[in-house]
Amino acid sequence: MTQAYCHRCGRYRDFLPKGNYFICSRHGCGATRGSVDNLDTSGSWSPKQKRAFHRIKSGVTVSLLRHKRAYHLVLTTSPAGAHRCICSDFQVLRKRIYRKYGFLLAYSLVHTNEGNGVLHVLYRGRYIPQKWLSLQWLDIHKSSYVWIKEAPKDISQYVTSQYVAGQGSSFQRCSWSQNWVVKGFVRIWKQILNESRDENDVRIFRIKSREFVYCAINFKEALSRWNNFLFAVAHDFVSPVGDPPP
Repeated sequence: MTQAYCHRCGRYRDFLPKGNYFICSRHGCGATRGSVDNLDTSGSWSPKQKRAFHRIKSGVTVSLLRHKRAYHLVLTTSPAGAHRCICSDFQVLRKRIYRKYGFLLAYSLVHTNEGNGVLHVLYRGRYIPQKWLSLQWLDIHKSSYVWIKEAPKDISQYVTSQYVAGQGSSFQRCSWSQNWVVKGFVRIWKQILNESRDENDVRIFRIKSREFVYCAINFKEALSRWNNFLFAVAHDFVSPVGDPPP
């Protein structure tokens, strides 16, 4: 059994190999090996992927709890705009969106160097017309190709596997706005991990001739506390600190 993104189901599923086919364990639909993006057959992610998944998934969870839609926005770079900083230009676009539509994007983005540079942006808010985005991006970044679509619920896993490490694209950075979750949410997550260590589960690891002793983290407890925290953020029990107006 392997987990892969099935284009017929439109989400990640467990697949069972059967000859030249994979069989979706949920719906039973068959897909040839060529029509399934087998993005993570080993079942293990690098620490970089895990961090990116956690940051993206946390914001998507807040969006779902607030019953707000999330959108996947792709901003590309043409040869004419290759000399420009795509991240700085995105902030210019973000301010134009604020002035035009009256809301400041709560976003998480992945920057890759596909072509001359691409931004994969997940944002919470309302749909922005693709034609308007294309005209603004052409004016700001000298590139006209912009793609936008409502994100599926499992977009966190897809973006992390596809663009943080996959398809030969070189991951550059992952960043987010203060209002994606709440200001300082990564520090709070690390604090929860430290407070969830099990003193009865002591482990030892060695680096060359040195030994280190540590208490293992009870991830079930940590994730339960984290989900409670996200629920509090989504319902304003913890007041999010947004970015200052542009």
